[in-house]
Amino acid sequence: MDRLLNRINEAAMAANRIIDMIELAGFDLTDPTSMINYANYSNIPEGMQYAYGASRIAIWDEYYYDYVIKIALNEKYEKYCQHEVEVYEAAVKEGLADSFAWCMCYAEPQYDDEGNYEVPGIYVMEYVDCNEDVNSDEVWKYGYSQYCNERGLDSSSYDYADDYNEWNRCDDDNELVLEYVESQMNDEQKRLFNVFMMKWWITDIHNCNIGHIGNRIVILDYAGWNW
Repeated sequence: MDRLLNRINEAAMAANRIIDMIELAGFDLTDPTSMINYANYSNIPEGMQYAYGASRIAIWDEYYYDYVIKIALNEKYEKYCQHEVEVYEAAVKEGLADSFAWCMCYAEPQYDDEGNYEVPGIYVMEYVDCNEDVNSDEVWKYGYSQYCNERGLDSSSYDYADDYNEWNRCDDDNELVLEYVESQMNDEQKRLFNVFMMKWWITDIHNCNIGHIGNRIVILDYAGWNW
């Protein structure tokens, strides 16, 4: 319990600092889409990093804290942030939390007296080392080594190009990326993990949604998509 409270306090401090950076950069938290307009980045503070997808933006301070904040780009996508928190809590109960980056809700979305969406919620997630090129390389090597092992081939010297049409799995194949995540699990853990992923409709697994925390392969975006 003390460890969890310490983590929550650390995450809250990180969120406060990142919010200060956002405001210093002149961004309006009530309009998250303004944060992905490159024209607004002339005043970005040193150390402020960001990444965004179709539904959310993630922002972090690379110098001070091992956390990122996630903000939905509009009310429609708020459900993805909320769902992610629910998924992590469920993963803890199922004993599967090691495969997911820790997250929590820092500030609930705000609505006016008539129920109109005014300010997006702010969600905090454990920082994950996510390098798309590194992930792509590791996923490809994993898939290729599995292919070779099944055929008694040496994956260090076998020429992939000679047999491309038979293997033909790209490094961003969702199923292959998921198999790479599962490579750290035993058979029973894999079974539980697959049931969990289907139950919570976590389908959007690709090279940009996984990474490493130490030696652990983790999923950093597990909100699913289009549900």
